[in-house]
Amino acid sequence: MSGDGYNPVKLSTGQKPEAVEPEEESYEEIDHPDHYGGRGNPYEAKKLIRVLGFGFFDGNALKYMIRAGKKPGQDKIKDLKKAVWYLKDEIRFLETGEY
Repeated sequence: MSGDGYNPVKLSTGQKPEAVEPEEESYEEIDHPDHYGGRGNPYEAKKLIRVLGFGFFDGNALKYMIRAGKKPGQDKIKDLKKAVWYLKDEIRFLETGEY
């Protein structure tokens, strides 16, 4: 388990949450994947989002900008379009207050 506060849980009806350890071979794909910066990178997407105090929509926009063109099988343009979508939706909400 990493020391960054991340704790995936498995929920079953009527049971208390229990920690689920990821499989070793896929751990870095989940916890600190390279396309988001990787564990040792001080500019890893989730670290920046937390430090900057970003919310869901602007945080996702930043995440997609950081990973643009780096995630295997994902087109850079597609990631940048996702970032723009999250920014536009946040702007719309701030302007109108509508979900």
